[in-house]
Amino acid sequence: MDIAAGLSAATAALTTVKQLAEIDKALSIGELKLKVASLYSDLADVRMALSDAKEALAEKDKRIVELEAGKSKAPGKSCPSCGVLDYRIVTTAPHPEFGVLGGKNVTRACGSCGFSDTDLEVPK
Repeated sequence: MDIAAGLSAATAALTTVKQLAEIDKALSIGELKLKVASLYSDLADVRMALSDAKEALAEKDKRIVELEAGKSKAPGKSCPSCGVLDYRIVTTAPHPEFGVLGGKNVTRACGSCGFSDTDLEVPK
């Protein structure tokens, strides 16, 4: 059950509670028991939805921790060829024309697929 269904069940439970609060004394015991049973059912649905949402959030939190841990272990950029976070700087050298202004030729290579490329990087 998802969060929207849980909210819907909670709304139904609140509606039943409101009906019970407005109950007429002439209401039969059978009708009262039916309303209370409906309330229990709606609240059980709310409880299930909240439990499912809690589990889903815990799974997402665990996945976030895993991804952040993996990112810190692989400080390289994403390789444009294979996408693995193993695209690292191999060499840097002053650019022949823009080296005077701080420009550098930066060569990166991927440790996974071997792809390499050289880019001009300028200071900010």
